[in-house]
Amino acid sequence: MSAFDTTPPDAFADRRGYDPAFLGDGALRVDFPGLGRRASDLAPVAGAPDDILRYQHFSILQSQSRRLPILAAVNIDGTHAFRLKRRGRWRLDGRLAPEHQIGNELYRDNPLDRGHMVRRKDAGWGASQAEAERGEADTFHYTNAAPQHADLNQRDWLGLEDYILGAVTTRGLRASVITGPILADSDRPLEPRHGAGGVAIPAAYWKIAAVVDDATGRLSATGYVLAQGNLIDDLLHPGFAFGAYGTYQVRLSHLSRMSGLDFSTLYASDPMAERAQFVFADGIHRVDGPESLLLAFGR
Repeated sequence: MSAFDTTPPDAFADRRGYDPAFLGDGALRVDFPGLGRRASDLAPVAGAPDDILRYQHFSILQSQSRRLPILAAVNIDGTHAFRLKRRGRWRLDGRLAPEHQIGNELYRDNPLDRGHMVRRKDAGWGASQAEAERGEADTFHYTNAAPQHADLNQRDWLGLEDYILGAVTTRGLRASVITGPILADSDRPLEPRHGAGGVAIPAAYWKIAAVVDDATGRLSATGYVLAQGNLIDDLLHPGFAFGAYGTYQVRLSHLSRMSGLDFSTLYASDPMAERAQFVFADGIHRVDGPESLLLAFGR
């Protein structure tokens, strides 16, 4: 990609990024998870000693070895959202070296979507329309994309956050959401004929949605895994196996083991853990529809 397809570093000078205390401090705080072995895999970010890519209302930690995000964290304020027309041009981020990110060559001539880790409308809020437009435009950076099969990206993943915000009486329709691919050593690359042959395709994605329940005043942090499974089998080298695709609600302790990231600061806020031993086997529950989600405590 040319320099014209790259946003220069100074364009992000006023971006403050994700706020862990957006829902409140103390027990309501939603920090980045511990990175485990991925801590040494952070791509260097020009102008940021902590290597955090800060955008409008969200932040990203990028893997230099996989050229994909480790995670993306966004604050959502539904009371200050704007309904904006979809507009955005996918670009590289000039704060990263080109070899630590991947552009459209990964998504050309195959059924893989540029799956937004932070959805366009999640960042499209603010005190003014201009602020909301900056948020939406920032989501169109390849650092915020990871390869998802079109059938999965446009169906199962879509709308999960909408339902959570609508189903729970939350404090001011505010949420903090952290999303990322499960970057496993077993991930396989695209076949050479699909282009970008050196990039391994994640077999699954995870998401944590955190809200404050007005009925209890407690933080509710729920975890999900979406498996691409056999949707991507024919794009990968022989030998790949993960299982059928689907969406699952999982205990955060289980998500830590699956992802290699440490979500232990949120374990006490996981309503699934409260009743998982009585309701769900092995801390994993297939989500067949909104009615199967466990979002609040003691209900």
